[in-house]
Amino acid sequence: MKTFTITILLFWLAAPTLHAVNVRDFGAAGDGSTDDTLAIQRAATAATANRGMAHEEIFFPPGTYLISDTIVIRNHAPQCLSLVNLRGDRATIRQSDPAKDIIYFEESFRHTVEGLDFDGGRRQLKFWSNNIDSGHVTIRNCRFANAASFAVDDSLRKDTGNTENWLAVLKPAEVIFQADGKAEVVWADEEAYPPFYFTSTQLRITECEFRNNRKAFFVTSDWAFVDRTRIETSPEQEGAAIVSLGGLHLEDVEGLARVTPGKEQYWIQKLDCMNQYGVNFRNVRLASDAETGWAVVHNYCRHGGNQNSAFFFDQCNFAVAGSPENSILWLHEIPNLIHFQDTAELSGRSVDAVGFARDFTEKDLQNDPEKLSYRIDGNNTNLRNTLPAWMAHYTDPALPGPARQAIREFPVSRPLTGHDFPSPGKSYRIPPGASADVIQGILDQAAAEAALAEVVIPAGHYPLDRSLRLPPRIHLRGEGTPIIYAAPGMTEAAFTGAGVEQIRLEHLYLTNLAAGITLTTRPENEAKILVRDCTFDRLNGWALAVVSGDGTLESSNRTAVTLADSTVTFTPALTHNAAAAVIDNTWITSDASLEKTGSIRNYGTLYMRGMLGVPETDLAGKFHGQRTGRTTANDHRWIDNYGRIYIDRCRFGGESGGFPMVVNYAEDGEIILRESWCYIYEGNPERLTLLDFERIPALAV
Repeated sequence: MKTFTITILLFWLAAPTLHAVNVRDFGAAGDGSTDDTLAIQRAATAATANRGMAHEEIFFPPGTYLISDTIVIRNHAPQCLSLVNLRGDRATIRQSDPAKDIIYFEESFRHTVEGLDFDGGRRQLKFWSNNIDSGHVTIRNCRFANAASFAVDDSLRKDTGNTENWLAVLKPAEVIFQADGKAEVVWADEEAYPPFYFTSTQLRITECEFRNNRKAFFVTSDWAFVDRTRIETSPEQEGAAIVSLGGLHLEDVEGLARVTPGKEQYWIQKLDCMNQYGVNFRNVRLASDAETGWAVVHNYCRHGGNQNSAFFFDQCNFAVAGSPENSILWLHEIPNLIHFQDTAELSGRSVDAVGFARDFTEKDLQNDPEKLSYRIDGNNTNLRNTLPAWMAHYTDPALPGPARQAIREFPVSRPLTGHDFPSPGKSYRIPPGASADVIQGILDQAAAEAALAEVVIPAGHYPLDRSLRLPPRIHLRGEGTPIIYAAPGMTEAAFTGAGVEQIRLEHLYLTNLAAGITLTTRPENEAKILVRDCTFDRLNGWALAVVSGDGTLESSNRTAVTLADSTVTFTPALTHNAAAAVIDNTWITSDASLEKTGSIRNYGTLYMRGMLGVPETDLAGKFHGQRTGRTTANDHRWIDNYGRIYIDRCRFGGESGGFPMVVNYAEDGEIILRESWCYIYEGNPERLTLLDFERIPALAV
């Protein structure tokens, strides 16, 4: 044991850097005047070369990195997906050519971009996913300034020249790598092709700032969530600051319109698409630097029958008065649902809540009128209800008192973030490809030497022949993509922990294991557990299991757990009895092999926000086609509820047949759903319901 400990210490002390691909190691100067294009491109290529999917993290130390061409992030290994993360220590990447993008992610899949500032160029982050399923992109704590086009663009374009495949996606650029490592990018004329509405990616922009960009972002992801972000527009803006094709959600967003008289300027253009969706605003404040404001949304999304378009405005403040539209929501097409509540015009002047770009009549309705709902009387200020009589006919009555009160007092548990944990006192590094015994030794050493330590596990492949025991307090961070899987004969969870107090796990890729993370807490302790930016793929047991006390609802505790910005595919996601569990901005593809149980099992209090759920009822997905067969007789559902559950702005289903959102087993439980979507057909013919009650809860709204 003594020799083992010394060996690990020597390795840790000898490690030259805690960042596997540091752009400075490839010659980048970061002095604001040297052209660092080639050095950064070489670093980006090295991060993925000959590594399969175990990609390195690309790290930018403090400095200003001047580039003159586009940096290309691509997976150089054949038949592998891109999992490259970019991280900066408040570094700036500045593009000297306003006609060139800064970074192009070719066939993007799952990425985190954090701690970087982007300045200049045409587009600053361009993602092209080729519609790869279950993509996940998180942009966190970044700043975007002075882009000549969209600062962030994840749009796809339909390849109209391919008449044999209506799902064909235009490849926006051809990339040719030169002998010296430089990437030559030849762009197609993207504007000549229509935006494409199949973008199977979940996108989050959080804790970011956009300043003086001609456009802020163009998002066509299935589900895009923007929160705790500030947007200050450019006076040169033409048209919309934001263009959206999928579902867009804004929460705790502050904006300032820099108005130029005579220009057509407004905040959001909602494009029409088959998948419909809409835009959801929660606690959004959009101000103006002039006496006139901007319309908030120009809607081109038509009402649908199967998949509906909806606009929610809740607890918002907008400067709209004096704009040409003089309304918040400007309709070029009629959506399915409009809802205003606790929303005000900032100047104190009255404006129309809804305005009309043309005259509509009831003859414009093309689908079931039962799927129309309009409410503009929810305690708003300075908003006029100018709906024509035929639309007012579809105004829903107010909810009864207790239900209305429950919605207005919707319980919210803030997701845990890195800010909720103290800074680690010491950092340790695991050797690439280390065995389970070596990893366990470093975890034990970290626990013995520091009250809270960070342990970095670099990109690589880690076959486990035993479970890894986490100490009560630890920050385990993947640097890049460490792929952790079971060695032959391994039948335990990858990570376990008893009596944990502060656990923070980030950037881990767990696949082909008996289970992912299994933790217990002591009821009397205020325990915090954050699992963020992780992937759980094809596990047989729970991705995350958290048990306090004896694991029952009656076992009161002080445990908070958050599963955030993660992807769970073909795996049961979460079982817990925590006092406050949160699933935040997470993609979950259900496990078709489950029988008579949900992908989530709640014995405590669960808050769900921004989840995207994809139902799967064919075994082929989990078993790579080696086993097939439909499992609609397995009584699939999303959530088994034994406690209290609050669901906010989540999407359940659409693909492969849907099934019930919640099966309730708690007589004294609560179920509150707000502004969410659920598709119920084919996946569970025995339960063709949104909520299925094995027992009647105390409250269901």
